[in-house]
Amino acid sequence: QDDSQMIKKAVLSGDFETIGRICYRSIVTCSFYGFDDLSVFATAIKETAPRKDATAIEEHLAKVSDYLARIEVSYR
Repeated sequence: QDDSQMIKKAVLSGDFETIGRICYRSIVTCSFYGFDDLSVFATAIKETAPRKDATAIEEHLAKVSDYLARIEVSYR
């Protein structure tokens, strides 16, 4: 969720390079921890960032928020 907030701030300021960096880190982290769906969302945002398409990025972030609202984390 922290990354989503940072991406939202970067969209508002037009800092699309930062969005790409945040997403790259998210892709690696999410894959490592088995959150493949989040990795797919991060990849989509990262690929959208160079086009500076704020609307598409916000749509992807909405999907991330929906996904995060539905998952349950269990600690073993």
